[in-house]
Amino acid sequence: MKSGQIKFGKMANDSFSRQMYFPTMIFTIECSDAENLNAYLLDLIYSERDKDQEGIQRSNFKGLGGWHSHNFLHKNETYKPLTDRIHQAGRRVSRDLGYHSDKYLRVGTMWSIINP
Repeated sequence: MKSGQIKFGKMANDSFSRQMYFPTMIFTIECSDAENLNAYLLDLIYSERDKDQEGIQRSNFKGLGGWHSHNFLHKNETYKPLTDRIHQAGRRVSRDLGYHSDKYLRVGTMWSIINP
């Protein structure tokens, strides 16, 4: 071996491991009553637009017929069937992740969007 050259070992002798710093977890819940829930939500969302034609401007384009509700629908009692379902799912996910029993995922803001 020439001066200044380093001899490297083979990979078979190296340590190899996987570390997950930013894993992406996807939890899926298939609602047994999705058809009824979707019909209920569609009625609520279109009713919301009828009450508030202006809505708010976000990523939607009013000039193209887009509409965005205000961001507090989760506080509206008529959306309770959905928010209750989401909170139940949040508790299941929180349990699965090992969170303390009094800490669980909850809805912090909720809105609807209608685009043509």
